[in-house]
Amino acid sequence: MSQHRNCVQLHTFNNWDVNSAIGSNTKTDSQGRQLVINIWCKICARHHEKISRSQHLRGKTLTEFEKYVVGTTFISKHTVFRHLNSKTHKAAIYFEKLLGTGNDEAVDIADHASKSSSTSSTNSNNTTASAQGTQPVIDSKFKQLSHDAYTKLINTAYKVATDGLPLKSFKSFIEIQKKHGVQLIDGVQDSNKAREFINEIATSMRKKLCDVINETKFFTVLSDGSQARKTGHEKELIMIKTVRDGVAENFVVGLKNVGDYGDATSENLKTLLDDTFLGKTSLDLDKNQYKHKLIAATADGAAVNTGCYNGLLTRLKNDDREWLVNIHCVCHRVELAIKDILKKEKEFVAIEDFLVTIYYLFKRSGKFKNHFEKTAEALCAQIYKFPKVTGTRFVNHHLRSLNVLLHNWIVLLLAIENSILNKQYATINSKLLGIRKKLTNFHFLKVCIIYQLILEKVSELSLYLQTSSLNVLEAQDRINKLVGELNNLELPDNLPVGDFQTELVNNCFYLKKKCLKMGFNKNHVKEYVELAYTGGMTNVLFNNDENINAKMKPIIINLAICISNRFKSFQADVFKHFSWLNPAYWSEDSVESEMDSILYLANHFKIPLEFNEFVFEVEKLKKEWTSLKWTVEHFYKNIKQTENLWKKLIVYKSEQFKNICMLAELVMSIGVTNSIVESAFSHLTSLLTDTRLSLKHDTMENLLILKCNQFVWSPSDIQGILDSAAKSYLSRKRKYKLSTTTQSDVAKKRKVVAICDDPPINLTSDQSSAEDSSSSSDNEEMSDSNHIYSDN
Repeated sequence: MSQHRNCVQLHTFNNWDVNSAIGSNTKTDSQGRQLVINIWCKICARHHEKISRSQHLRGKTLTEFEKYVVGTTFISKHTVFRHLNSKTHKAAIYFEKLLGTGNDEAVDIADHASKSSSTSSTNSNNTTASAQGTQPVIDSKFKQLSHDAYTKLINTAYKVATDGLPLKSFKSFIEIQKKHGVQLIDGVQDSNKAREFINEIATSMRKKLCDVINETKFFTVLSDGSQARKTGHEKELIMIKTVRDGVAENFVVGLKNVGDYGDATSENLKTLLDDTFLGKTSLDLDKNQYKHKLIAATADGAAVNTGCYNGLLTRLKNDDREWLVNIHCVCHRVELAIKDILKKEKEFVAIEDFLVTIYYLFKRSGKFKNHFEKTAEALCAQIYKFPKVTGTRFVNHHLRSLNVLLHNWIVLLLAIENSILNKQYATINSKLLGIRKKLTNFHFLKVCIIYQLILEKVSELSLYLQTSSLNVLEAQDRINKLVGELNNLELPDNLPVGDFQTELVNNCFYLKKKCLKMGFNKNHVKEYVELAYTGGMTNVLFNNDENINAKMKPIIINLAICISNRFKSFQADVFKHFSWLNPAYWSEDSVESEMDSILYLANHFKIPLEFNEFVFEVEKLKKEWTSLKWTVEHFYKNIKQTENLWKKLIVYKSEQFKNICMLAELVMSIGVTNSIVESAFSHLTSLLTDTRLSLKHDTMENLLILKCNQFVWSPSDIQGILDSAAKSYLSRKRKYKLSTTTQSDVAKKRKVVAICDDPPINLTSDQSSAEDSSSSSDNEEMSDSNHIYSDN
């Protein structure tokens, strides 16, 4: 027995119950006992090439694997079960399942090989070749399963990105899917893999954006900068507006770190913008496409953007783009016009300061906020939370806050009256007294109502100008409409208006108001409760309504004039000649006026139009336009909106009216508002939570591109992007390669068939030393691998 110290008796080996997976060779000793002198793994032997390609094997792990492929003479229960529980053996079982064979068939194969193993080693090698030759090819099925598994992982990563979830939630999604029986890949559920998948999707989406620009005819660049309060880094966000299938669409194409280019100068911003479109790591757009298809650029009113001599927009135009239309964001112009006029009036400034004071009172004083709510509950009156006043679009913030103030006016007054008498509010007593003084001032109430009327008109325009599909023609019409409404605005003769009423009782003016009853939605069935403040109002008779109206009317007229001056650039020739797109301006008797505008635009945008194969022939254009007007008159007469009309014409009649439809696409591609860029910055702010401030810039950009563009792509576009990302990911070389040995080296070391029952002969010195050392290597572990199988 001493000469077979590494062997075990056959009946002991059979008690291990591993015959279906482990092959063995036996020998009878001098005492008549059957001893197992050599074992190997049948399943690993069949799939050793696949495992060698897919696993990152080296050192003792590689030696252990090869030992059970070519056969080992060191036999113990511990080492056998250690192999059966190893990652390499589990990978072999996975390949066995792909073949569709089970353990019973593996035993049959081993038995068949055992019968043929009594021949010479030459015959055994021939048997090996025969067995390997009959093994079914699984590459095609394997690749399909690999693609399906990675597609599921990439779809999960895309969902994490578009929902703005932390990357660590990727692991939870994967674990849930595995519990539900979804076949996925082990070792790819951490946040680093999620980041890698998101980067692949973003790269695929950039390629799709490049294809969009190549397929469309024109586009506008929309850019804006912002310095994040949380990170302190200044970012520049770049978007484009283009027309696809007759619909104007906005895409996020890049988020750049301004600090990487130096200071925020117009020259550096120009370089940043060019890199976004031409950089190899960005869109990688063809230079001619970028130069000739860019027809307009929109930015806010900062000097670095709209400077007449060295601004960013001027630099873009001087870069051989004499046709470029530079636009100062229309939303910013409205805001600036309001600030120029209303913020110069002391009474309107006082209202703004008062709204800010109210907001921070409720934000910082939980006790008073609770007391205010209790007061409303006692009165059975519906109240609303005071919103934040300041913000990018302050007109809408002010109107919303002012509406809430007027609604909560009497409840707030009553809550303050009760609080002043309570000692627990002594720290804010002086502030409450100041607020009560304003609320009991009848003149202040009248000015608030007039301010509300003005903001309602301006806010309607501001909200309309923030729509992403807004075109330059609609912007002009709405601005002219607002100017007319402000000039004709009639102030109410009897103030205050609405639900407020005054009543003189014992030489004291009471203020009454109908307030919505608690529990009733203001948009549905309404029930009111009447509230009254009996503490007395001041300045009721001091200023009559006529004096207030006489003072406010010039302010409103000046506001209309200021808005007109702010949009004076829309009086330029190029903007005047956009009106031919609106059927309301078409002449019934002649086409000459429309043709003048068409020819002017054709001359102004001659280079980008010719780049898109525009035919500049006057007679042909006139014939096209005449035929198009007739077509609209007879087939599209019921379509009232200009945008919908041209969508139909571009989709269904672009071949018949190629040149006119191309001009229409050019005008529709011009973006006049930056509000969509600021909306994208809001998405970025939502991503930068307090626990995610260490996001790298590249990851931040990828997340923003995926999150913002998800609303523009169709389902088929998204699926194509995800499939492209999976294909690209699988086509790249894997990080883990077999570096210690090669498949040919393993083949040279194998002298006998791995599934044969005869003991292997002529073991190499490397194998012998590996087997001798394996008795003391009980703590080896498989090297960490992220892939079960190879993708190459």
